Amino acid sequence: ARQEVFLDVTFDLIDQRLDDRVSQLGLAGAAYVVEPAEGDGHLHQVGAVDLTTPVPLAESSMWTTSAVLLSLVDEGRLGLDEPIGPHLPQLTGPAAGITLRQLLSHTSGLPTAVPCDEATPAGCDAAIDRAPLLATPGEAFRITDLDAHVAARLAESVTGSPWSELFETRIAAPAGMTATTYADPSTTGGLLAVDGTTTAEDFGRFLAVIRDGGESGGAVVLSEAAIREMLLDQTVRLD
Repeated sequence: ARQEVFLDVTFDLIDQRLDDRVSQLGLAGAAYVVEPAEGDGHLHQVGAVDLTTPVPLAESSMWTTSAVLLSLVDEGRLGLDEPIGPHLPQLTGPAAGITLRQLLSHTSGLPTAVPCDEATPAGCDAAIDRAPLLATPGEAFRITDLDAHVAARLAESVTGSPWSELFETRIAAPAGMTATTYADPSTTGGLLAVDGTTTAEDFGRFLAVIRDGGESGGAVVLSEAAIREMLLDQTVRLD
């Protein structure tokens, strides 16, 4: 039996639990990889999924979204605790007072969804501007795709570049990610930075940037301060 231990649990046990979960849920398969900075890593694949199989980016997209926005914070073009309204003149309602930190930590108070005026980013902006907040920003945790959309629109506003280009040039290319893409807004009802696809291997390259303090192959992708913010429990005071 292998003796590797991760968080005081043997990989054999984790492998078996993953196998059981795939079987119970009737999934096509699953895969995971552990790549420590030093020492031996671990790989386990089951079923028809391996490290290069395209899978939904799902809620992990908020990690990569946060990385793009934090790269702009690194450059001093945005502040985590400043209202977003001055950068997004299309927002004149309650959403204008939300901060970037609140968007990225899902504490914005934005509703779970809104009926966009049309299936375009601008059409969704208009609906978000009219929507009442469900909580005072910073006071409650609630996952909503609107947080990622508004954050992406904020990045586009301060750079003048489209979201897909910002992700590619600021995160994907320097991290060596070649298989991770965000869904086109035409398939998400007009929302930006929502879902997409990745692979275990490719997303592992992104996680390696976090593990290595913001660096990839000697190049700085994000500052150490940005990495600390990504790993910080932003909602602990809400418990």
